[in-house]
Amino acid sequence: MEIIAIMIGQYRFIAYHCRMIQHANTSLTLLHVGMAHHQGDWNWHNVRSAFARIYYIVEGHAQVLLPGQTLDLTAGRLCLIPPFTTHHYVCNGLFTHYYVHFYEQKDLNQQGIFDVWDMPYETASLGSEPAMMQHLCQLMPHRRLPASNPETYDNHALLMRMLQEESRRPLYERMEVQGILQILLSRFLHDARPKLPVLDRRIQHALSFIHQHIGQRIELDTLAAETCVSKDHLIRIFKKATGETPANYITRRKLERAELLLTTTMIPVKDIATELGYDDTSYFIRIFRRYSSMSPQEYRNARQ
Repeated sequence: MEIIAIMIGQYRFIAYHCRMIQHANTSLTLLHVGMAHHQGDWNWHNVRSAFARIYYIVEGHAQVLLPGQTLDLTAGRLCLIPPFTTHHYVCNGLFTHYYVHFYEQKDLNQQGIFDVWDMPYETASLGSEPAMMQHLCQLMPHRRLPASNPETYDNHALLMRMLQEESRRPLYERMEVQGILQILLSRFLHDARPKLPVLDRRIQHALSFIHQHIGQRIELDTLAAETCVSKDHLIRIFKKATGETPANYITRRKLERAELLLTTTMIPVKDIATELGYDDTSYFIRIFRRYSSMSPQEYRNARQ
């Protein structure tokens, strides 16, 4: 019986993440690509963007400081910085690298690939990545960064212009670029792990319900009824499985979505609050300030 229970648990685990993979079938949009040469001048702090970055290191050495981890960037290595990851760059000498910045487009109730998978920040090159990045540079020479300072390119106006340009490009070009982006990202998926390796079917159902209704007000009583457990028991088993209470998890996912909307659209703050299930805009502003240390409008203004 114990073996059967383990097999059932493994089946549920695999089935759950197969569903997550289907939800993560999103579109990758190229924003910036180029090769950068630095001589001790790649030092930027508290960088946090709505898009992801992939670097291929050509020569030299630099570091990326992440929460609880320092990456040493050396020749022949690939580095990935997921969206909404606060990090710092440290460069004291020669450093040459290719960079690719891309944006993952998804619907409100859709999980993206970075929501589902915990990917390594770095991996070894297989040898073909420099040629692919060089080809992207040839295809999109106008997508080179104006400067290495993130404040010069990580802003609403430039991001919106890039997304609008993307929609006007021929289909064959978009398919080619997207194919290269997917190959580059696949290097990190090889060693990726599910972010929430949850076996408990009740928590699986709770997570699915949250993601499908992220634009609505989600009450704990409703979530408990959906999972057929008491509210107190749900809080305990949810925190044990995810490391967060249901309320904290729901709020974090809503506010991450708010960050994205503030960065990539001009939707009024009041409408963003409504779209995320907050009837009281003042309450939304308060919790956003608690989350990011600034109001939604201040957050948007900082990225204009």
